[in-house]
Amino acid sequence: MKSSFWQAPFVASVIFLAAHAANAQTLVGQAESCSTATLNGTYTYLLKGAVYLSTYETFSPFTDMGNLTINGSGSLSGSSSASFAGDILPRTITGTYTVNSNCTGSTTLTDNVIGTTHFNFSISNNGQSMTLIEADSGYVVSGDAHPLQSACSNASINGLYGFSIGGFFIDSNGNSDNYADTGQLTFNGSGALSINDTVSEGGNITSRSISGTYSLSSNCTGTAVFTDPNLGTFNMNISLVSGGQQVRFIDTDSSTVFSGSGTALGDVGTSGTMAQVAAGGDWLTIFTLTNTGTSSANFELSFFDNNGNELSLPLMFLDTGETTTSSALSQTLAAGASVVIATNASNTAALVTGSAQLTSNGSIGGFAIFHNPTAQEAVVPLETQNASAFILAFDNTNGLVTGLALANVSGQSATVPVIVRDDIGTELGKATIQLAAHGHTSFLLANEYGFAANRRGTIEFDTPSNGQISALGIRAASTGSLTTIPVLAK
Repeated sequence: MKSSFWQAPFVASVIFLAAHAANAQTLVGQAESCSTATLNGTYTYLLKGAVYLSTYETFSPFTDMGNLTINGSGSLSGSSSASFAGDILPRTITGTYTVNSNCTGSTTLTDNVIGTTHFNFSISNNGQSMTLIEADSGYVVSGDAHPLQSACSNASINGLYGFSIGGFFIDSNGNSDNYADTGQLTFNGSGALSINDTVSEGGNITSRSISGTYSLSSNCTGTAVFTDPNLGTFNMNISLVSGGQQVRFIDTDSSTVFSGSGTALGDVGTSGTMAQVAAGGDWLTIFTLTNTGTSSANFELSFFDNNGNELSLPLMFLDTGETTTSSALSQTLAAGASVVIATNASNTAALVTGSAQLTSNGSIGGFAIFHNPTAQEAVVPLETQNASAFILAFDNTNGLVTGLALANVSGQSATVPVIVRDDIGTELGKATIQLAAHGHTSFLLANEYGFAANRRGTIEFDTPSNGQISALGIRAASTGSLTTIPVLAK
């Protein structure tokens, strides 16, 4: 490539694609590596088990749900509601933690009620999931933790969830009776809920259809209230995780030790992925979302960085001028309505890249537009295909340059096989790209795979087993003009 080419205005158009090329190729089966910084942000956890009471020489049921803000350098703080044999204990927590390179670790927690406790844990999916077990004598307690969803409202929970809650309740005689409840829970997006379930209360089976209310605050925690025909009013603390796909519960009434979770069913799902988002450094990404259905629907637009972590972006709603900084936007759109949202970084802000994922309980779709420093624009489609492989045609001849973006849609890490061929189908080379859960990479094809320089051809991305990926190509000329290249499903 001629050196004068890099002096053309187009250089600004390709910097964001090249930023992460050095990390694109990895070995198949490479083990995940962790450090203290892997855990960073607010996590919500749920613990269940039993605690030995020496006074009575017996174990008593225990459950605990709360949030921990982890600073990425060994310290944490948080709060929780624990139910200890039916006594509700609000806790304020501080602590320290260590992480080993093999993604195991330990933490010491100190709170105002129980005192000091110790947990061993294991990290997976680049910090997106943790499993924990208490390491104190007399405790048989385990559970898990996930990053807490951000920027919520009542509309963030909208649709049908399958749920399961279990534990114990203390009856009028002081006996601890088993409790199990499973069924379907419907949130209406504006504070009302309904339940259709089967419950076992001490072995007495009842089928119910009941209603209640819920309230979700901006930090994605809240409360739910409903009435059981036999046990009376239940007051639950709730939290939202996994992009709104899971809601967690703990009962905060005395004489109960109930906790559990609900998972979004088929009417709430991924509407699509935008394999590339760029903001800052004079780059602007404009999202247009439209409800094509006949009834109102809720959506959530979530942003992820290259490592699969939540990517917080400055944003503006162009119809109202309202601004916010968030890694996820939730809103309800009326039938036929649209909303336009643009990244709102200053011209001097550092360039950041990542991907976007749209979930909806209705018929909401959309696209994005890149606007580069030379006032050129290109449309980024909302990718909805889930094929066994994707093929993208490239052209690196006559001054053209092809850039690629690849996003992992799934919540587990992925190794993506890559095959590069020339325009007559001859294989030029193979590689693999390692992506974290919800991770992303972008690069210039000729820089990453030198054998593709000054050639036309195709690059194939094979979808990992039980995974889902999204890919996008960008072609640019030395004049500064650019366009996106859609992928073909194989």
